[in-house]
Amino acid sequence: MNYATGHCFNVDDMFYNFDYSKLKMNCKDCEKINNDPHRDILVKKIFRAGMKYVLNDIVENNNTFVLPTGSKRAEIHVKRTSGEQFKKLRINGKWQDVDLFSSHFSGNELVLEMYGSGRCRTKPIYVDKNIKDKITENTNKGMQYC
Repeated sequence: MNYATGHCFNVDDMFYNFDYSKLKMNCKDCEKINNDPHRDILVKKIFRAGMKYVLNDIVENNNTFVLPTGSKRAEIHVKRTSGEQFKKLRINGKWQDVDLFSSHFSGNELVLEMYGSGRCRTKPIYVDKNIKDKITENTNKGMQYC
């Protein structure tokens, strides 16, 4: 499957300009916690764990996570696709493991929605196999995401 990766970034990119000197811990404290003296590794590990909790909460409980972006609204949630759009994407190879009858001919995926200047932009979030399988499992059990 081809992925649209024009807006991709990773944790290293997110923390590129992070000022580690403002942390109130030194390398010895990091080594006690993480068995590694590098503060950047600990900060990124904490961020990844937090994001994992957020994404699992969204998938398990059908929640929406509103990002703290200030004046412009942005949120992460599971988006439901049905109708002709679902039919077109399924023919092209998406949601092949979704049971058509229990899902009511729909597919679900995690998305980032950004609102601004009178419009909404939606970008898919590519997650690991475990989270993707959990969304498919919930869809096949008949769970209806908003």
